[in-house]
Amino acid sequence: VRIFTLTWNNSNSWAASCMAEENSGLTSGGREAIARINALGGLVDFSHSGEKTFWDAMEILEKPPICTHSCCKAIKNSPRNLTDGQIRAMIEHGGVIGINFFPGFLSSKKYSATDAGDVADHIQHIINLGGEKNIGLGSDFDGVQCLPGMTDCTGIVSITEELLRREIAEDVILGILGRNFLCIF
Repeated sequence: VRIFTLTWNNSNSWAASCMAEENSGLTSGGREAIARINALGGLVDFSHSGEKTFWDAMEILEKPPICTHSCCKAIKNSPRNLTDGQIRAMIEHGGVIGINFFPGFLSSKKYSATDAGDVADHIQHIINLGGEKNIGLGSDFDGVQCLPGMTDCTGIVSITEELLRREIAEDVILGILGRNFLCIF
């Protein structure tokens, strides 16, 4: 086990989730859990964490933070997405954000209208914030309804084609396709 998610859509004895009405942040039990994760050499995943939980944990992390499957709040206002401040903190701490393929986190379009361009918009936003080495893909293939035509890894070709069309450097694309996460691991 290398990755530890503090919470899911429900708050728990460690942390407040992004869906919590009152974002109380990290609890003392959560601080103890992060200390133990740090000692074990694990990585803390902030996908699903509330914003205060994120900031509380960033103060005590010893390893780069990750968000295995999150998107950008500046593009789609969802409690699951990261603010520009959070993205900048991830970049500053050498973390990686895996862009989620769930249409509800990508855009306000109808499901059938979302495509690889919506994923690329989130990638481009992080690049524009200085994070070309801080982006990955976080498909969330575990059962959520992903982009049309993106039910498994074979659909990732369309994202690669879109990034090439936008003239993103091949070295940056290789990082996005896996190398950025591998560097942290």
